Formats: sequence, structure tokens, C-alpha cells
Amino acid sequence: MKRLIVINGVMGVGKSTTARALCDLLQPSFFLDGDWCWSMSPFNPTEADKRMVLDNIAHLLRSFLLSDRPYVVFCWVLHEDAIWSSIATELEGVEFETYRFTLTATPETLSKRLARDVAAGIRDAGAIDRSIARLPQFSRLSTRKL
Repeated sequence: MKRLIVINGVMGVGKSTTARALCDLLQPSFFLDGDWCWSMSPFNPTEADKRMVLDNIAHLLRSFLLSDRPYVVFCWVLHEDAIWSSIATELEGVEFETYRFTLTATPETLSKRLARDVAAGIRDAGAIDRSIARLPQFSRLSTRKL
């Protein structure tokens, strides 16, 4: 049985790092970071852009799940269950098990991690406040919290 491991959480919590490490452990596997489908400059997505990104993610996940590799690891912010539900609907008809995890951190830990990214020029200074403000949303998701 194919296994789809979904890792979500606020920006800067360590989703990509965790997903890459998991792929190293679960071989053979595919790895999809939702941010790859969301990269645009400037970042000002329209509703049409949002639909396209979700369609692209669903298409890639479906293709990965239909491959001969038993594991697919997907990470993205996914701050609402409805976002995952819209993707999962597009995967209907494909046989697989889903494991959903939310990575969590204290506001202090998250602030320290993001401050390093800001200092390195990876994120803008507003990322810290935006990410901390979104933390409560993740406690309400239908996922296992880590």
C-alpha cells in the first residue's frame, strides 16, 4: 500500500528539513514541497493562481502515488483542513494511506528560527509576526501534532 505522509505547520517550523530527512529514511520515495508550486515574484497570488497551485500539487501527488515508489512525502503550510480536503478530493480513486502531521513550536523557538532566516536574507522581517500569529490555527487541524 502506498503511503502519503503530509507534514504541515507554520512558516519556519522545519517542514522542509523534516520532510527531506524523512525521505532519506523512507526509500524509495518522492518528495514534494508545496512551496515549489507556489514560487512567484512578486508574491501576490490571485484566486486563479491559488486554484492553479492546488491543481498542480494534486496532479504531482497523484502521479507520485501512481508510480512504483511506496512513499510520498509532501510538506506545505496547509493552515486549514479545507485546503487539504480540496487536494485529497483530487486524489480519489488512487489507493493509498495518508498520515498527516503538524509540526509545532513555541513562539520563542519559532521567533529564534525565523530571526536567523531574516538575518540571512531568506525571509523578510514581517515573517516572524505573521508566523507567530498563525500558530493557533494549527492546533485546530485534524492532524497529529509533533
